[in-house]
Amino acid sequence: MFDHIITLSLNPAIDATLWVEGIQTGADNAVLSEKYESAGKAMNVSRALRIYGVESLALVLAGAHNRERYEEPLKREGIRYTILPVPGYTRENIAIVEESRTVTRFLREGFTVPYEAVEELLLLLGREVRERTLVVISGTLPAGISDQILLDICLAIRERGGLVALDTSARFTLEEIGRFTPWLIKPNRKELEEMAREYEAFGVTYDIKNDQWYFNGEKVRFFRDVLTSNGESLTGGKFKGAMRTMGCGDGTVDIYTVRDYAHLDAAGNGTLTGIEKCSREEFDRNTQKEEQASSGFC
Repeated sequence: MFDHIITLSLNPAIDATLWVEGIQTGADNAVLSEKYESAGKAMNVSRALRIYGVESLALVLAGAHNRERYEEPLKREGIRYTILPVPGYTRENIAIVEESRTVTRFLREGFTVPYEAVEELLLLLGREVRERTLVVISGTLPAGISDQILLDICLAIRERGGLVALDTSARFTLEEIGRFTPWLIKPNRKELEEMAREYEAFGVTYDIKNDQWYFNGEKVRFFRDVLTSNGESLTGGKFKGAMRTMGCGDGTVDIYTVRDYAHLDAAGNGTLTGIEKCSREEFDRNTQKEEQASSGFC
């Protein structure tokens, strides 16, 4: 599907994990072992892709003062990356793990991104992004990167023919999202809870504690909701619209929404009129597809 994958870390971190027998406040505590990791949601995507043998390029805004400390683990892991240095330090978070498995974390503030670094990033994206490029943008936004600046970055990617997968703290309006039509938006749990309210009248519920969708009490494996559509088949190559997919691998049912695209709701999506359960034959076909190509359409 994609010829080139880029992960974009705007607010990375260095995670220091210290293992101790137990914390004694007001006293010296011996460290039994320690580990340092170049962290951040987008970097973790590059890390996971490498494990599965998929090449990617990690673009990272990193503090100039401790740049080498961030780079060292990447070199050891063999991750392909480009650092864009910014003034200051990459934030270094500390996690203390006791033998009782209690974890205490200290989260630190990071750098402020000057606009000159944003301009350099846009130039770099202009060189790297082309048709069939996916850019994964993930993590909280640092000081100096506003929602508007992130929108400009997304628009620049789309102008070059690339697609965007988004999992950030930015808050975009539906109109702004429509301007760069992301390939994927990963909602957080609170957003999933809010999303679930629309489905409740049709038998769908969401268990936030276990991150699990249910349909009339059954665990949902795959949930497809085509929000907008031009009426073409999803598999025919001519489909244009917006779609969200959810679910869990150990579910026992596959479901999909029914929407009236001639009558739009307040969010600009087709009005939800029902939710249907795939037949057992469709479920089995989806299972076979999933095993062969990680697919799952009814």
